[in-house]
Amino acid sequence: MPTKRFDRAEYLQFFKNELEQNLLSFWMPRCLDEVHGGYLNCFTNDGSVLVSKDKYTWSQGRFLWVFSKLAAMEMFDADARAVFLRYAKSGRDFLMRHVLIAPDDWRCVFLMEADGTPKRVGDRQELDMSIFADCFVVMGLAAYATLTGDGESFAFAKALCISVLERYRSGNYRTLPYPLSARYRAHSKPMI
Repeated sequence: MPTKRFDRAEYLQFFKNELEQNLLSFWMPRCLDEVHGGYLNCFTNDGSVLVSKDKYTWSQGRFLWVFSKLAAMEMFDADARAVFLRYAKSGRDFLMRHVLIAPDDWRCVFLMEADGTPKRVGDRQELDMSIFADCFVVMGLAAYATLTGDGESFAFAKALCISVLERYRSGNYRTLPYPLSARYRAHSKPMI
């Protein structure tokens, strides 16, 4: 059976179409919080109803990473990349203003109100429920800093990353809401 020759332009067009028609058309423009910054993403599966304005830190960091990466993709024209950059900056600004437990406490809150106010999950007292939320913020801010050359984003990401590494090495961190039995070793830690 003959194999088809790899056609880069054909594959780029395929992926661009998938992104525009099946992914981005769901999220844009509804995910951008024009009032408080960051992203709204608690929609019904068909996207017709926003069921919560809560902002989970891990998803804010993930959206920031995605929009930063999209803004760098040359398969999109300059206008589309400018829109992606605007979305990325909204997430960057929101996270840098609201995500830390305190200005000198380099741990991230797990959940926030729409305006960035830290929110407790159920009856739990801790705000830093998962070190993975911190990791997604690091990745998002690092992608934004790489794209824009923004030193403030890089410095924030670096300080948070150092905190993550220190907590990881000391064993002083949480992976809630899904704690792992001490009898098991999670693949999530080395993966992220």
